[in-house]
Parts: sequence; C-alpha cells; structure tokens
Amino acid sequence: MRLAAKILGDKAKDWMPHPTRELNTRWGSNCKACKNLLQGMYITNLDGDCFWVLLYKELASYYNDWRTGRLDALVTMFMMPELQVNCALEYEAGQFFEAHHAWHAMPGELTDRPGFRTLELPCELLDHAFPWWSGALADPESRFPETFKLFKSFEDQAAAMDSDEDRKHLHWSSF
Repeated sequence: MRLAAKILGDKAKDWMPHPTRELNTRWGSNCKACKNLLQGMYITNLDGDCFWVLLYKELASYYNDWRTGRLDALVTMFMMPELQVNCALEYEAGQFFEAHHAWHAMPGELTDRPGFRTLELPCELLDHAFPWWSGALADPESRFPETFKLFKSFEDQAAAMDSDEDRKHLHWSSF
C-alpha cells in the first residue's frame, strides 16, 4: 500500500486499491472487485498511464518475481476493451443485486427477523426487481451508463482506424 500511496499522491485520500477475494455470493464480490479495477483505470498521470500501469512500473523497479509477472498479466488483460466493458457491466449489474441483498437483510413489515420475508417477496419483485429490469430492457443505457460510455469510446476509436478489420474489433456489437 505504500507504493500505491506514493503513486497516487494527493489522490490517495479519495481511493486506495485493496485486495479482494471471491466469496460465495459471486455477484457481490465481483461487483466490488470490478469497481476497484475501474477506479484504478480512471486515475491517470499526465502521460495518460493508469494507476495499474504506474504500479507495474514501480514494482518492476523493486522486484523481478511473481508480483511483476502477475501485475503485467493484469495490466495486459485489463487493457483489452472487452474486459473493461465486462468490469463496467459486472459493477453496474451488481448495484441491482446489492439493493436486492439489502432488502433481504432487513426486517420487514410482516416479520422482525431479516431473511424470512417470504410473504413480502412479491412486493420486492414487483416494486424493485421487475421495474429495474424492465427499465434495463427498455433503455439499457439508463441502467448501465458506464458500460455504454465505454461502448461509445470504442466506437469512436473504431471510426478513427484505417482498416475495416480493425474497426470490427472495436465495435461494441462484437462483444
């Protein structure tokens, strides 16, 4: 974490990377891990290098072992547009599941114990889940704004490329 603080400087008070592990609730752990990865991608220096690239460069100057190899693989993989879109989608879909999980974790009108809200489940589904997913079908950009922002940036990159083959690789419909 000292290296991260050194790289981030003043930005360290706003965000600091943290290790995550996959839990039995895949959506919950992946949502948080993807948020962490995306935040590191959006923090850049004046040269445009993201936090993860800067961390790799810093680690490479100290170590030449599994740490640099693992981070090199992470940075190489995360520079792929498909993975950036996947992280954004996992994070944004996870926000729905976080709210749904919170509902189950609270006591309700018909019971004072969290988790035993079977009689209230239709209310949750009809008041929260169904409208959310219906809105996602009707206007996906409203529910997944970060994902669509990435799609549009890839389309802009594709339009600036020379060959049709390169353009196909970056078009959002190819994901």
